[in-house]
Formats: sequence, structure tokens, C-alpha cells
Amino acid sequence: MCDLVRVRNIVVHHGGWPGEEHAKDVETAGVIIPSNDIFWKLELRAFIGPAFAAAAVVGVTLTDAAERHPKLRL
Repeated sequence: MCDLVRVRNIVVHHGGWPGEEHAKDVETAGVIIPSNDIFWKLELRAFIGPAFAAAAVVGVTLTDAAERHPKLRL
């Protein structure tokens, strides 16, 4: 889940252009790969499915908790 936030920050704050320092920070291998001697790129095909699945699980868990909480009921 932390890599999802890291990828988001690279897109928002760096225009989608990661650097070597970003590649060292990610936990998922192959998310940031060198494209040549100077530039790095995001490789999200293998990452995006598990990331969205994790986000869905978190969303369902939070929704379920909110429905069971008496102060959050509408």
C-alpha cells in the first residue's frame, strides 16, 4: 500500500518522472526501472492490479466498520 502512495507522489509532484532515489524507496520490485543511462520510468502493469485490489479491501473494510459504528449511521 505504501508503494501506491509513492507512485501517486511521483505522478503528482514529479510529473510521473521518477529518479534513482525513488527507485530505492519502493518496496515492489520492478515498479521503477531504468529506461536508459539517465532516465527512469514507472512500470505499473504488474503493480496496478494488486494495488487496486488492496485499495478495494481497505475500502470494504472501512465501509463495513462505518456501517457497524452507531455514530456513523445515517
